[in-house]
Amino acid sequence: MTDGLLIHSENWQALNLLQEKYNGKIKCIYIDPPYNSKTSEILYKNNYKHSSWLSLMENRISISQRLSTVDGSFIIAIDENEQILLGQLLMKYFPNHDNVCVSIIHNKKGIQGDHFSYNHDFAYFCVPHTLKSTHGKSIHKDEWIYVNLRKWGRESERSTAKNCFYPIFVENSKIVEFGDVCDDTFHPRAANVRDGRFKNRVAVYPVDAKGVERKWRYARNSVESIRYLLKLHTTSSGEIQIHKASDEQMFKTVWDDSRYIAGDYGTKWLTYLGLKVKEDLYPKSVHTVEDSIHLSSNSDSLTLDYFAGSGTTGHAVINLNREDEGQRKFMLVEMGEYFHTVLLPRIKKVTFTPEWKDGKPKRPATSWEAERSPRIVKYLRLESYEDTLDSIAFDQEAGRMKLEERIEGYLLKYMLKWETKESETLLNAAKLTRPFDYKLRSQANGETREQIADVAETFNYLLGLNVRTRRVYDDSGRRYLVYTGETREAPGRVAAVIWRNTEGWTEDDFRRDRRFVAERKLADGADEVYVNGDSCILGAKAVEPIFKARMFDAAQA
Repeated sequence: MTDGLLIHSENWQALNLLQEKYNGKIKCIYIDPPYNSKTSEILYKNNYKHSSWLSLMENRISISQRLSTVDGSFIIAIDENEQILLGQLLMKYFPNHDNVCVSIIHNKKGIQGDHFSYNHDFAYFCVPHTLKSTHGKSIHKDEWIYVNLRKWGRESERSTAKNCFYPIFVENSKIVEFGDVCDDTFHPRAANVRDGRFKNRVAVYPVDAKGVERKWRYARNSVESIRYLLKLHTTSSGEIQIHKASDEQMFKTVWDDSRYIAGDYGTKWLTYLGLKVKEDLYPKSVHTVEDSIHLSSNSDSLTLDYFAGSGTTGHAVINLNREDEGQRKFMLVEMGEYFHTVLLPRIKKVTFTPEWKDGKPKRPATSWEAERSPRIVKYLRLESYEDTLDSIAFDQEAGRMKLEERIEGYLLKYMLKWETKESETLLNAAKLTRPFDYKLRSQANGETREQIADVAETFNYLLGLNVRTRRVYDDSGRRYLVYTGETREAPGRVAAVIWRNTEGWTEDDFRRDRRFVAERKLADGADEVYVNGDSCILGAKAVEPIFKARMFDAAQA
């Protein structure tokens, strides 16, 4: 039921967390990373600007590549500053893909350079050869071009595809019915045969002017899906033919449609939504992202953007679903402070209705628009580097002082040799006896505060659990939280994860716990059972060692 997932986090950390659950499941990865331009340079050490930028990209491309499906595509927006080096990097990671660099006219006036005014940027499309074809660009109905539905030329004979030879019934200048595939022994005497059951009905067969039996371009089981593209054509001799329109054309390598202008369909869109745009936020035209996703994915695909910025990718997916009744899903990762001021409110607003002006909806969503809006969009915040630093505990104050003395320039502040077992920097297994009360220090707007951490949800990601059910039970004041689902490692095998507060439990409490689990059948049907804290539940595995081991694996990947 969840159509969108928003993750407020540094993207390297988020990509590691997603590995177990989403490995091999993402059809389209679209990213718009920092361009390393003069107006938005990243901080570097020793002036190795290009190599530092490439390291940033290589790390993330290499790990996100594992998330892609076998026929999944990778799309990266870029400008002239790193376009050449990015192309070389992509050849390393996608040597067996069709790697195409597309130019996109995104600025009417252009940006002044030393010798030229730049009015375009680029997008690399890394398309695997396992993807049989890409989707084309839609053509307005007034510009449709029609061709005969009957094939001709090589491999067009009836014998090459028997399920493509069937009658299409026409009556009063309209297609009224599609007949069944003809028996091999049946041979119509002409392309048009009158149907004796009805006065004005004609059966049209794919037979050419010389009487050669050909085939339709579409098999019987798929032709009705393109019925809206069909029309009748009567030749000068009076023969009725079936013609099909081309409602899309292959995308070209230069995108020069005015719909791609970033100022008109990117920045202005945010102002329409009533969202404040900072100078360092450069949203793409939503139509650029729509076409990029449409080209390389299907109507039920999952799209990931881990440089999400203002949330244009999520907006584009919602728009596409409204256009074609699709069931696409999106995952966005962003660490910037504008996650809460721009990205999240943008997704909320375009989910509510597609049209806005001055921060107010121009009209309520129609019933079909509401049906095609996301039903549930979930968002997570992952513990940040700064949160972790703030949570480090030391055996003695001298350790902190020594650490602070070493903090200079780019020296790492994360020095675990001073960490104690009481520190909450890493998982404190002892505190999982009260999993619903587990707290972490969190930094926001310069303030530090303690917040409840959802350890159960975190464990689901580390385990790679695709959740089927989430249920809460009560045993006379004792709360039980139970997840069931399948893991990527063991598809088809059901896993159950049981959480409860066990702090201070006696032997009698654990026996009562076992009885409750059995009586309420909390683990019935499960092939694997995981339980936090101590337990006398037969066959149950302890959560804590698995949690800690996988958290270290994700952190060190």
